[in-house]
Amino acid sequence: MTLTCKICNKACKNKQGLHSHVSRIHKLTIPEYYIQVHQKRDKHTGELLEFKDFNDYFNRDFKNINNFISWAKNAKIEEVRGLMLKQLKARVTGKELKFAPPHLELCLNKMPSIDMFREYFGSYSKACEEVGVPPLYPKGLIKDFFASNPELDDVKIMIDTRERKPLEFKKSTSLKLDFGDYAVGDPYYNYTYVDRKDESDFKSTLTTGFERFKRELDRAKHFDAFLFVVVEGSIESIINNNILFGSRSNLSFIWHNMRVISHEYAGRCQFIFTGKNGKNLFNQLDSDFYNEYNELNDLLINLKKVKNEDRASKISKKMWVMRKKIFEPAYDKYVADARIESQNIIPKLLVYGKKLWETDLQYFIDSHVLGRG
Repeated sequence: MTLTCKICNKACKNKQGLHSHVSRIHKLTIPEYYIQVHQKRDKHTGELLEFKDFNDYFNRDFKNINNFISWAKNAKIEEVRGLMLKQLKARVTGKELKFAPPHLELCLNKMPSIDMFREYFGSYSKACEEVGVPPLYPKGLIKDFFASNPELDDVKIMIDTRERKPLEFKKSTSLKLDFGDYAVGDPYYNYTYVDRKDESDFKSTLTTGFERFKRELDRAKHFDAFLFVVVEGSIESIINNNILFGSRSNLSFIWHNMRVISHEYAGRCQFIFTGKNGKNLFNQLDSDFYNEYNELNDLLINLKKVKNEDRASKISKKMWVMRKKIFEPAYDKYVADARIESQNIIPKLLVYGKKLWETDLQYFIDSHVLGRG
């Protein structure tokens, strides 16, 4: 496919050739070139849009989802619907998806929410139908899922012998499981298992442990089983805490791998986060804490580069105090609350089993219980 430089009209064989030409001849970075020649602007604020990659730039019309929401309030319904379908189709075709993105994927990619699709199309399924793919999770939530069910207290939960931090249930037994950390026996068994992970486990599973995890899912698939991955954290907490646990993880890579697993093992695996979202994530911590810590971390990196060891040592000690005195007590309470949510939801996942396999549980969890921080 021939592409023409918009500055000098030189024809280039492909995108790579154009990028090379722009860099070599016009001395521009790729983002500088596209922003300069195309001048794409946010439809709500008029600001120039940032260039991240080719597909993102030409399929995006807003700087962030909040600008889109603000713009949509005063725009014509058909125009709003058109842009929503454009974004959804771009995601499906760009990633070669067989299913439309679920709630978590929409949130992570700053796309219109399922609630917005329901508002403008009547249902998310109808929007997906117009794009030509079904939703990854097409079914609604079973009645009274969030209601208290005393009968679940009598269910004996089987806990894998390798589970490092087993949850507590009224009735449980230790047993080596073929996959996952939690299961139930007869008469409740219906091919459903739960794999529990804290934030650190989750990140390592989708990075260094990715291939091992896929092999575990292959075993589950072979036995016609389903694995719920229950993460004791939230998307928000994982993003905010990314530099507070030692080394900074490549979150884009982690979200990519979570999406790959969700689509490749459609009907066999679903991720659920039981940590609460909210403005003040851990009650004591707010954006000021994270801003200060991130600024100190950036300063520490620069001080180490110029080998200013004395000041670097002082900054490092201040960061250590912030972690030990402020962050860790708040985070421990947060995790304890998330584990309680895990204890409440895991028996339901195991007993209701197949009735939940095709339900976007995180959407209902965020709407009903954990997302109202």
